[in-house]
Amino acid sequence: MKAWSWARVLLREAVWAAISQPIVSLAALVMIAGMCATVMLTNGRTNAAQQDVLSTIDQVGTRSIIVELQDGAGVDTSVLTRIENLESIAWSGAFSAATDTHNQALGNSGTNVAIRTLWTSDPEELGIAETSPVDNAVWATPVAAKDLGLQVAAGAILTNDGISYSVVGTIDAPSYLDSYEPLLVYPQTIPETAQTVNSLIVIADQADQVASLATTITSLLGAEDSTKVSVTTSARLAELRGLVEGQLTGSNTSLIVLVFALTAVLVAVILYTLVVLRRKDFGRRRALGSTRSTIVLLLLIQTGITAIVGAFIGCAAALCYLAITGDPLPSVTFVVATGILAILIALTAALIPAIVASRRDPIRELRVP
Repeated sequence: MKAWSWARVLLREAVWAAISQPIVSLAALVMIAGMCATVMLTNGRTNAAQQDVLSTIDQVGTRSIIVELQDGAGVDTSVLTRIENLESIAWSGAFSAATDTHNQALGNSGTNVAIRTLWTSDPEELGIAETSPVDNAVWATPVAAKDLGLQVAAGAILTNDGISYSVVGTIDAPSYLDSYEPLLVYPQTIPETAQTVNSLIVIADQADQVASLATTITSLLGAEDSTKVSVTTSARLAELRGLVEGQLTGSNTSLIVLVFALTAVLVAVILYTLVVLRRKDFGRRRALGSTRSTIVLLLLIQTGITAIVGAFIGCAAALCYLAITGDPLPSVTFVVATGILAILIALTAALIPAIVASRRDPIRELRVP
């Protein structure tokens, strides 16, 4: 309880000290707010643009591995079991060969659209519900639904062999499945009895894992004829992503370091000025029994309060400006990191002036000329 009371008194004293020196406190606050605003309007804007660029690159499948298997390749659904424990895989699925279907209501006059069985343990990756109350439930891409003549994503379709399916919903196929369009997906769990696979789709956890993962998967296919296996990866695109990310990040770092370093120096100068102006107050505190650590804590808390207010104002003002001008907004992580770093920089800059204040000779400071 005594410790809490002491901390509360110290906090009150720090607030009072900041208010009693409005010019110095305002100058430090403006410097910190300006630092945050500068970083947000330069590097923050670049960070947002960088995320947009990387997101665009990611959308075209930087993590995808597509294994096309011709007839006679000899690869079946057991491959999914063999690769499911690889740590670098985010998702995997296997497609059967395509079978033509048509809208049952239109008969043979309708457009044929290929249907593929999808074996996977996680159909939700493609936006497919894990279970459906309808037997032989099929999901269609918008292109497939249009070609079938379905006004809504619901209706009966029939294969040329007379097998009936029910379209129960639509999916937006990811870009790495563009070559499969128009696409009808018949999702199934991995069967106990192996079924012949026409293509294998694997998504890596990270873009830089694609090349090594493709090699591992190729070795686990168990193909009877490797000449009928074709592996397509986004390794080159992943390399491009890494290069773009490295260049954008590198260009941001130097400016951030420069802005923070300059602000740290200016804050240190401002706080040293505060120490000089309040030297008699610090001398009086020392004469009344305040320890050196108490003086240091008092100045650090005062600086911390100023830094928190300044960081909040600077970041908020910059975000408002970016929103008004229609510029991309940096991520929450970047904003929070900028504010925390600004506060830490201010506290670090305050440390030397605080130590100087704590070492003032009380007798000398209180001596009347």
